Amino acid sequence: MATSGSINGSVDTFDYISYVLNNEPLLSGPPEGCASNYTQGDVVVARTVEEVEEHLNKVDQLNQSLKGQLHNVTSGLETVIQTAHARHRPTPYGSSVMGSEALNLAPSSLDAQQQQQYYSEQVEDLPPSAQQSHSTAGGSSSQHIAAASCVVQHPGVLCCTKTTASANPTNMTCTVLLETTARQVGFSVDDGASAAMNMDDLTALAAQALVGAATDYCRGRLQASQAHVHVPERLQHHDEINRILAHGKIVSAERNRPSQFGHESYVLELADPHTGRRVRAVFKPRVPGDADGWHRAPIEWVAYELNLMLGMDYVPPVAYRRGGIEIDLGGEEGGVCHEEGAMMYWIENASQLKHYSFELWGMKSDVLLSDTRILDVLLHNSDRHHGHFLLGRHWAQGAWEGGCWCGDLRPALIDHAAGFRRDAHVTMQHENAFQTGPVRCVSAKTYLRLRFLDAATISQKFSDVLSEREMRELLHRRNYVLRYLDHLVEEQGYAATVVET
Repeated sequence: MATSGSINGSVDTFDYISYVLNNEPLLSGPPEGCASNYTQGDVVVARTVEEVEEHLNKVDQLNQSLKGQLHNVTSGLETVIQTAHARHRPTPYGSSVMGSEALNLAPSSLDAQQQQQYYSEQVEDLPPSAQQSHSTAGGSSSQHIAAASCVVQHPGVLCCTKTTASANPTNMTCTVLLETTARQVGFSVDDGASAAMNMDDLTALAAQALVGAATDYCRGRLQASQAHVHVPERLQHHDEINRILAHGKIVSAERNRPSQFGHESYVLELADPHTGRRVRAVFKPRVPGDADGWHRAPIEWVAYELNLMLGMDYVPPVAYRRGGIEIDLGGEEGGVCHEEGAMMYWIENASQLKHYSFELWGMKSDVLLSDTRILDVLLHNSDRHHGHFLLGRHWAQGAWEGGCWCGDLRPALIDHAAGFRRDAHVTMQHENAFQTGPVRCVSAKTYLRLRFLDAATISQKFSDVLSEREMRELLHRRNYVLRYLDHLVEEQGYAATVVET
């Protein structure tokens, strides 16, 4: 520390500064070698005070700068957290709150983060009991549902979106309205920080927030729609079987007949550790290299889930097990262990569908063959021959008789491990195994579910099994199928193309 006057090495510098700043005598008296400084008058002391104060001012400025940077970091983290809450946890409120009055203006004295919190608290405080309201107009019941969310679309710009949906089940009409208001927050209009933004910029940010809110709303509606695709009782059967397939104890096992390509599998009996219910299953272990794509066990699970997402129920339940599956074959063979594989429900009393006339299939043959081709196009599965069409006891459609499940005789689709091969070629015009010609109709349910099979849904369900490229190609094939079906409707008419099932 540089000071005026002479201070020898034995003097405590902080003692000296204390004396100068406080203008008080040190407890031990003037240090030796500093006496002259104490007696040379005000000039030396004044110069020393100035230098010390200058250094202290610099330290204080540095501290203030660090505090400001720390505040910016913590504020930024708070903004990210609040934005996530606003986007992913919209809170419903009464439909009577309309227009720009839905949210009260925040006090201008609050900064950007405080104003966002102010608006978010307003949204959260809106009564959930007013989420739905019913009114009658002209004898028709109408339902109104509203929700609001706020997000910082850009530093200093808060965008609040109100979504209102009204549905009239009587005449089957629905209206969805989204209204976004963008405000500059955290500084006044005259503040120089707002000079870089004009009304076109603010409008563009509001439009971006509107698109984001519309996307979030769409995903929520798609999830709600998907929940009604299958009858709840059927889904309960699926859930119970899948639980046994995924966690059931293997109580007996035998080798299944090898495929024509030598791929091994096992027929197992599994027991629910909690209820004791037993089901039979086929275990298809994963092999190194997936046999050049012809024996990719995880695709069995993808086919099952995709078939459910499309409103179908042809593919028997599949659970994919990892972490080592030990199978005791007994006798001289002893036990074998596989790292992972597909555990698939065994269809009782099954035989090839080709042995039965169309009238005995239990459903319209053209709908089954159309649904099968749509599923195979999406899966990029070119391996669909007669041996992969079965007729057997359904796993979820039937009834319990004497404590045993007795499923209805229904068509089933098996063996999808060859899906997603790069060199496969499957189109809607290709002939099927029954030689009935290209697809000329579609199930109404399948047609609609295809429309809802978007990129977000695909990624959410299959990202652990499929690569990014495979998911993109799946979406492209979905678009191709929809174009094909839309063209059929335009060419043949809706009634001649879409089959209500």
